[in-house]
Amino acid sequence: MLIDCGAADEFGLHEGADYLHRVLDELAIDHEFRLVEGAGHLGPAAESRTKEAIRFIGTALATR
Repeated sequence: MLIDCGAADEFGLHEGADYLHRVLDELAIDHEFRLVEGAGHLGPAAESRTKEAIRFIGTALATR
């Protein structure tokens, strides 16, 4: 599971993402958490982060 969120998300989604990350850690559920400092919900880094997420999913599916 990949959780990628901008630390300056305009909708406050970074707070929920951080909470989910902590819960998954407590339950020892494998995941990758990326909190991108200065990034919002959209912005200049959104396209590259989306491409990275798609690669992550592709790799996960290929290794199943």
